[in-house]
Amino acid sequence: MGRWSRWLVPRLFARRDYIFVAALPKSGSTLLNNALIRLTGHFPHPLCDHHLHEQNIMHSRLIDSWGFRSIATQHTLATPLNVDYLGQFGIRPVVLVRDIFDAAVSLRDHTQREALATATFLPPPGYPAMNDAEKLDAIVDLALPWHLSFVASWQAAPLDVLTISYEEMMRDPQAVLVKVLNHIGLPDLQAETAAAWQGAASDDDTRRNVGRIGRGRAEFSAEQTERLRGLTARYPETDFSIIGLD
Repeated sequence: MGRWSRWLVPRLFARRDYIFVAALPKSGSTLLNNALIRLTGHFPHPLCDHHLHEQNIMHSRLIDSWGFRSIATQHTLATPLNVDYLGQFGIRPVVLVRDIFDAAVSLRDHTQREALATATFLPPPGYPAMNDAEKLDAIVDLALPWHLSFVASWQAAPLDVLTISYEEMMRDPQAVLVKVLNHIGLPDLQAETAAAWQGAASDDDTRRNVGRIGRGRAEFSAEQTERLRGLTARYPETDFSIIGLD
């Protein structure tokens, strides 16, 4: 029965308005998610088993959500299996990125103010007692390689992907929401973008730390910056300029 459902459900219920957002950590994903829920009326339905695990797509959750308009916003790599599931169901993902320097500093703030463990970064022993610079050093070594893998995997994914950035979302949120609506096939909701964004921005659960664009570079040492740039050599065909690495 399970094998038949995996084959049959995507063919019977192919939909283009399913919303799947793959986001870098600390890229404004909660804010975007809340705005899209207000705008479209989609019901939040994660496709992973828990937000603190590797947030891979579960086929069973895809099937469970196929009877209603749903949205999933996750920190998910474009692994071959995740890409296969999205392709089977005809889902056109939205990929949200952010300047990696700002994201790194925001992640450090998150581990100090909200939660020590995240889905993509498990702080090493002694992390809570480190100073800010030492914590950032650990994030460069242990968390940012995941960020680079995220960008590289989604750029290489053979899917119809819309990539947007935190920076453009903050500059012109309505334009970004219109892009998303066009991408998922719901352009008739464009007149509602301003109200949806204003409502989401006033929510208490946006999980924003500071949100100031450009503050991260000032906290990176020259050595940390060079170490980070050195990691990009592992992906010679990836354009990392979308996260501030030229």
